[in-house]
Amino acid sequence: MEVDEHDNKKKEFVHSHGLTSAEADKLLEIHGRNEIPEKITPSWLIFARGLWGAMPGMIWLAAIVQAALTNFIDSGILFGILFINATIGWYETVKSGNAVAALKQSLQAQAT
Repeated sequence: MEVDEHDNKKKEFVHSHGLTSAEADKLLEIHGRNEIPEKITPSWLIFARGLWGAMPGMIWLAAIVQAALTNFIDSGILFGILFINATIGWYETVKSGNAVAALKQSLQAQAT
């Protein structure tokens, strides 16, 4: 019985010769390109996100408490840690994003 089903499916198959250029242009105009839009995060937002979160929040709190207690050296050290950490995180994120973009560019398929 499996052979009969296979033969029936073969008979039902319709050969296609693809789209004409005019049809392809019309579909491209209606639906657009078949690609995922790239989401680009601004560099300043990447840096700002490094200053926000659970751990940075605790450092902000500790730095403010130290400043309120007039321990300005300790407060300055904590603020320095906070901004250095955000800067390193920003640098690494931008660097990895550039590497992914370069890899994407080198692997981009060209239709013929």
